[in-house]
Amino acid sequence: MKNNILKIGLLIVSLMGCTSNPAAKTEGVDYKKVVIDSSNMDQPKPEWVAQNKLGWEDSGKLKLKGTYTVLGNQRLNACYELAKVEAKKAMITGIQEEIKGYLDSGSTGMSEDDQIIFTESVTAKYKGKIQGLKSTENYFERFVLNHNERVDCFVLMEIDKSDYFKLRTSILSKATELVPELQKAITNRQIEFFKKDEAESN
Repeated sequence: MKNNILKIGLLIVSLMGCTSNPAAKTEGVDYKKVVIDSSNMDQPKPEWVAQNKLGWEDSGKLKLKGTYTVLGNQRLNACYELAKVEAKKAMITGIQEEIKGYLDSGSTGMSEDDQIIFTESVTAKYKGKIQGLKSTENYFERFVLNHNERVDCFVLMEIDKSDYFKLRTSILSKATELVPELQKAITNRQIEFFKKDEAESN
């Protein structure tokens, strides 16, 4: 059964996965991308790399794709690490937006200042390792564009739904710490919030 809560939490993630409009061409500039090396030049890109989505659910796990681009002379391992950061950042952002929307849908929400504090505090708290989140695959593509060499790095990460729900709960608790006056409003609605988690994780 598809997880409706995950769909809401990944709304921002999905939007971030959309491709941007190509830049307008300028006379005398070559915008053709020429791939000169990749993790496997003899095979097409893996499906998870080719798709635009940055987050999806598969076999009870939340899959996340992180991407990052560096100059051609920069280390590949560093590029992969930066791609992991982007994947984690997208997941945290999705959860934050879900919680803010959850609060705003009621009679009490967060002020603009509260939202800024909430976002900055959560970002700082989960800057390091997140329980259950792991990297499963890497892929790179080295290319030349407008006579400049670049490297696109892709990482595939996953987290069990149970660990994902624990993370959401922890971030929601952080909101109550930062905005004490919201404690009662959140607590009154938490029952339904967590019942949905339990039902969807079974």
